Amino acid sequence: ELRSVIVLLAMTFIALPVVPDDPIGPFGGVNPREIWLIAIVLAGVSFLGYAAVRYFGFGRGVFIAAAAGALVSSTAVTVDSARRAARGEGQPAILAAGVAVATAVSFGRVCALVAALNPSLLADILPPLVAAIAMALGFAVISIYGWRRKGAGAQAIALRNPFQFWSVIAFALLLAMIVFAGRALGEWFGATGIIVGSLTLGFADVDSVVVSVARLAPQPLSAPVAAGAILAAVVSNTVSKVVLGITAGGGVFARNVAVMSAACLAAAAGASWLAWTLYPA
Repeated sequence: ELRSVIVLLAMTFIALPVVPDDPIGPFGGVNPREIWLIAIVLAGVSFLGYAAVRYFGFGRGVFIAAAAGALVSSTAVTVDSARRAARGEGQPAILAAGVAVATAVSFGRVCALVAALNPSLLADILPPLVAAIAMALGFAVISIYGWRRKGAGAQAIALRNPFQFWSVIAFALLLAMIVFAGRALGEWFGATGIIVGSLTLGFADVDSVVVSVARLAPQPLSAPVAAGAILAAVVSNTVSKVVLGITAGGGVFARNVAVMSAACLAAAAGASWLAWTLYPA
C-alpha cells in the first residue's frame, strides 16, 4: 500500500512535469503527456477503489469509488473492477453493479458537458441518455438488493496491491493508440469520418469527443451530425465496457456488465425512437 502511494505520487509530481507535452506524428499525433496522464488516472482510480473498499467496506466502498472515479473516467473504473473480479476481490455481481453506477455517472457527465458547451444539442441527446441513466441505476439497485438478500455483506475481502505499474502503462498506451486512430479517421473521411472516428475514440474516452464535436455545431457540422457523433462515442464506450469485462474480468462479472450495457443501449435506442416519433425534426 505504501509503495503504491509513493509510486502514484512520483508519477504525478516528479515524472509528469518532465514528460514532453508536444504531439509526435500526424493527425495531432500522440502526446506523451496525455499518455502519462491516462496512466495516472488509471492508477489513481485503482488506488481510490482499494482505499474505499478498505475503509468503507466492500458494498459501500465499491459504489463510492465507482461514482467518484467515473467523474474522471468510467473506463478506468471498469478496468479496475474487472481486475478485482478476476483476482477474487469481492462479489463479481457487486463489482459489475459498481460499473453500472460509473456508467450512469459518465452519461450524466456527457449531458453536463453538452449543456455547458452547446445546449442546442440537448434535445437530441437527452432522451437516450436519461433513459440509459435510469436503466444503469436500476440495474445497480437490483444487484444491491440481490446481494443483501443473500447475506453476502459480511464476507471478508482479500485486498491485494492497489495497482501494478506496468499493466497501467500498457493499458494507457493502448488507449492512446485508439485515440490516435480515431483522430486519423476523422481527418481522412470528413463528416462520415467524424462519426467513425467518434466510435473509435469513444472506446477510450467520451469527453474528448464531446468537447471537440459540440463546438463544431451548427457550423461546420450540422446539429444532427454533431449529436450523432456524441451518441456514437457513448455507444462505443458502453460496448468497450463489455469488451473489458470479458477480457479482464470474465465469468459473472462479464455477464452482468454485458446485460447492463445491452439494457442501457436498448433503453437509449427506444427513447431516441420515441422522441423522434413524437417530435420529428
